[in-house]
Amino acid sequence: MGTINRNDVINILNDYAFSDDIHTVAECLNTLLESKEYVSNLDLIFMAIASSQLYGFLSYLTEEEQQLFFECDYYRSNSYRGIEVPFYNRGQLSFLHEVDQNKKVFFSAPTSFGKTSIVTEYILNNASNIDNIMFVVPTNSLLEELFQKFQNYNYELKLDYNITTQPICPKAGRNILFLTPERFMIVAESRFIDRFDLIVMDETYKIVDAHNNSVSDFINHRSLRFRKVADLIAASETKVIFLSPFTYALTTSMSNFLSKYKICKVDRKLEYVRREIIKLDSSDDVKKYFGKRIAGYQRTSNMATKVKLILSQLYPQSSIVYVPNYSKAYDVALALDNEVTYQGDVRYNAFLNHLKENFLVDNQETWAVFEGLKKGIGIYIAPLPRYIKKEIIRLFENKIISTLVVTSAFTEGVNTCASNLIFTSLVNGPPSNKLSDIDVLNVSGRAGRFAKSTVGRIFCINDDIFNRVSKLQNQNDIRLENYNYIKSDALLDYEIEMMDDEYLNDEQKELLQLQQKELLRLGLTRSELNISLNVSNNWKIILYRYFSELDTKKIIEISEKILAVYDKEDGQRVPALDYIFHDLNRAFKGTNIDVFPHEPYEIGPFDRAGNFTWGRMYQIYVSGTPKKIVANNIAFIRRKYVEATAGHDFKTKCAPLDALLAESNEKWILKYFKQDLSLNMNTFYTETFKIISNIIQYKIPFYLTFYVSIFKLFAQKHKLSVINNLNFDITKLINIFEDGDTSEEYERLLDCGLPITTINKISDNAIGIDALKSRNYDLTPFDDYEKIIIDEMIDFI
Repeated sequence: MGTINRNDVINILNDYAFSDDIHTVAECLNTLLESKEYVSNLDLIFMAIASSQLYGFLSYLTEEEQQLFFECDYYRSNSYRGIEVPFYNRGQLSFLHEVDQNKKVFFSAPTSFGKTSIVTEYILNNASNIDNIMFVVPTNSLLEELFQKFQNYNYELKLDYNITTQPICPKAGRNILFLTPERFMIVAESRFIDRFDLIVMDETYKIVDAHNNSVSDFINHRSLRFRKVADLIAASETKVIFLSPFTYALTTSMSNFLSKYKICKVDRKLEYVRREIIKLDSSDDVKKYFGKRIAGYQRTSNMATKVKLILSQLYPQSSIVYVPNYSKAYDVALALDNEVTYQGDVRYNAFLNHLKENFLVDNQETWAVFEGLKKGIGIYIAPLPRYIKKEIIRLFENKIISTLVVTSAFTEGVNTCASNLIFTSLVNGPPSNKLSDIDVLNVSGRAGRFAKSTVGRIFCINDDIFNRVSKLQNQNDIRLENYNYIKSDALLDYEIEMMDDEYLNDEQKELLQLQQKELLRLGLTRSELNISLNVSNNWKIILYRYFSELDTKKIIEISEKILAVYDKEDGQRVPALDYIFHDLNRAFKGTNIDVFPHEPYEIGPFDRAGNFTWGRMYQIYVSGTPKKIVANNIAFIRRKYVEATAGHDFKTKCAPLDALLAESNEKWILKYFKQDLSLNMNTFYTETFKIISNIIQYKIPFYLTFYVSIFKLFAQKHKLSVINNLNFDITKLINIFEDGDTSEEYERLLDCGLPITTINKISDNAIGIDALKSRNYDLTPFDDYEKIIIDEMIDFI
């Protein structure tokens, strides 16, 4: 719908009175409100809002115009009022009613509908009756955003909640937990789920892997754990809300899931934001849309060139550029020549100086994230430290920078407002990972935002993207399967164990029967295996049996190594990790299970000689500031390259080098070098952060919690007093690696998003929480950006 005249509006409203076609009314409102002369049509806007009860569109009007609406003859109801968002549409309000009336709800709506905002509204409206709440989300980015939002409400509305990202039993009083699926499992195994009044699972569509119906391992593919989480939440006695975009079609498997747990399915298909899909494949397309040709824009132009030329026509409007991976993000950002909107902004300049001093390695090529920000371009990719991503979004929201270059890490739940989205690829990651239908809709959904921007423009840089986006915008309906409720011959043991018998074949049922016999032989019950829920019972049995076959001396030795992991004493933790991971390897030797699965270009725990590579990486991680960590990683990779290629002269012959490194199980080294074998510094930064997030903060605690949990069970069952007197706290074990071994006193600072390096300065200078609250401490150790964020955070402690 382009321009619209008054007669058209009247006809649309007349038709609506008979047909109830609210979609056309919403489009009409978007078109009217987008016009700079909308004031001349205020009477029609008021009629459309009042007759259709689309009160949310009042958010686009000034306070004076809103007051005119309240005083006009058309206005009848005040049911639009809210806390999270001032005005709600009837479809949004009716969902609040559904949540009130049903104990368990599965809610699906478009990306821009405001699903999470409506759930927030429900919580705020009922805060006096809801003491314990848990949100389960698939990404740290979404976790961070929700945490900050509820921190603000908790402070402003004096709700008196304890808000945390730690997997804890609800404390006395009122609690809100924000957890990833892995951390949720810790709460689940402690049987604390039913102590919550409300559990919300966001982005539920993640129960399906975007690229594979079946997955080869449950460590690198999180969809299996998300499916398990969905079942655990649905089976609880508490009130439950599942949120998922565009998943309206009720497949047989999802119907079976919903029926089993008596979950009410609620769909709202109306898009409140109008989206305009623009094809910019060729120079002719450019002329058709912009009214002129742009020198250099051709069908054959590369991605970076097309993005640069499109942005030259959109600047200074806010724009998001979707790219397939971090390498392309760097290429595009470095090719652009934007400007910073407010060069004199104090916080922006403090942040730039903070990055320069804490991240840029001396005498090396600079970092694209830093260079992009200097030009007013934010790069948002998964491996970046949480607080950097958070600050980049803040700069974008406050219009200090006008452009975000993003990967799928941004499109999976980060909410921000941009009128324009440049869609550059139908891939997520490597070329083989095609965007799924729901991925395409999620990316498209970042253009425009209800109550912020009436129209979202999606610029597609080639015909393939345009055709796919256009088709899905019209179709807008995704079939979501729940593979726990489908029969399949190809299932992992982790899947078999969480499925009902009716979905298993005879061979799979027999495996469970054999497993039960082995449990009886070992003197175990299934209830006792309600630990380490991130791995299969089969794995637990193998490890328990291994411990059972060891002599007392070896058991005591294992307990000492576990204690050394908990201990902060210098030099003890890495040897202990080395011992434990080799022990895990021994436990699974002779089975048909690859306990450490990884792709050829990923870093396994051991090199070919059996050296514990992950331990060396952990040493790098704890070596100091980010700058020092990156510098130490450079030295480590260079040394690994020299060792792997000793006696060979490859220079630029990358093909045989690739083969040699494949033989030595160290193909991952190649990622750090350019084609001419010079260092690729942008890769060094990104891969270093990936090592931290994927290995240090995820895989090491994943295996450690499994190992320690089963060892604790073994000690308890065998009444080993020398071990049972020790408290192997699993949550603390996770925090050692995920949260940098932060003491309990400072965990709150981590929750608030303070950088671990800043927290270390606070700890090293013995600055207590009370001193922070009273602002009575020495500012000398902190840079200007740290001073700003510490001061900002104090009110929320």
